[in-house]
Amino acid sequence: MTNDAPMQLTDPLMVAFFDVDDALEVRIDPDQVPDAKTAGILLADFSRHFAQLLEQTGQAATIGDAHDAMMRAFIDELNDPTDNAPGEIPQ
Repeated sequence: MTNDAPMQLTDPLMVAFFDVDDALEVRIDPDQVPDAKTAGILLADFSRHFAQLLEQTGQAATIGDAHDAMMRAFIDELNDPTDNAPGEIPQ
């Protein structure tokens, strides 16, 4: 589906970007993630979207290959984090 109109974000669930120091900045609206089950479903959905992106852009041979590589990296990162993912919920 193609739409040439600019996208207007009115209430984003999440915004993620690399800052000027190439550090990942992630902003998540806590009101839209009511519990751990919802967070898990979101992570699964995001992983499928990323796997499709990697396959469609030629960065992975198949969606399955992309997903397998992402899951290995996910588990590795959980077990041995490359950073401490600091964060807090603004009051």
